[in-house]
Amino acid sequence: MKKDELRSRLEAAIEISQIVGKFIMSGTIPSELISFKKDETDPVTWFDEEAQRRIIDYLKKRFPSDEFYAEESGVRTKEIDNVWVIDPIDGTVNYIAEIPFYCVSIAFMKEGRPVIGVVHHPPVNETFYACKGEGAFLNGRRIHVSRISNPRESVLTVSHESGETHKLMKVLESKIRRIRMYGTAALQGAYVAAGRTQAYLTFKANVWDVAAVQVLVEEAGGMSTDWEGNNLDWPEGRLLFSNGLLHETILNWIEEAGLKRR
Repeated sequence: MKKDELRSRLEAAIEISQIVGKFIMSGTIPSELISFKKDETDPVTWFDEEAQRRIIDYLKKRFPSDEFYAEESGVRTKEIDNVWVIDPIDGTVNYIAEIPFYCVSIAFMKEGRPVIGVVHHPPVNETFYACKGEGAFLNGRRIHVSRISNPRESVLTVSHESGETHKLMKVLESKIRRIRMYGTAALQGAYVAAGRTQAYLTFKANVWDVAAVQVLVEEAGGMSTDWEGNNLDWPEGRLLFSNGLLHETILNWIEEAGLKRR
């Protein structure tokens, strides 16, 4: 795919992420518009479904031959080339509770690897975006991962709280400044790309959670691997996104906590 074709897709993803961001902030969420996928810990709202429909409709009109792989629907295969990976509202629990940590996440993948990533944070109107080989940006300004190499100055984020999180926290508590959980995978990854935090660890990521994160972090000069240090061919599962300077150290901490990838 030519560079101008990728850039046109990047521009389209930025535009629709911002359009949909305004839409999801425009209304209230009565209880009748909330349903559940697996159980009551995994809600989905009418706004999730409508935002996803609007994103797909917009991109289909622009790029009719592309495929779609979205949280609420779409293809489920690694083999299809030219695939949009979409999470219309990453952080739905926060969104329902009116906690301003949620975002729109859109990625474009070729041969199983993300080449475009867009994360739009509507409450503060921040758009993080990257295209393979072109660098990473926030609202038009070039961004770079943090240059902090001292673990005691570092802030790490994790995907969710669980028994395994507590195991890791026991190892980390005396080694780093803080550990945080924001409840939105894509935004936590974008913060690594922007140098706000030094690393983000996922315990059970889906591809729509972190496809945009991978290209953002790598284009900002950081690293992304699984917990065994392998490069990501398909971003899913137990993953580590970091500024690179602390990557090997964090992998060692994961092993120290007895949490190597299963």
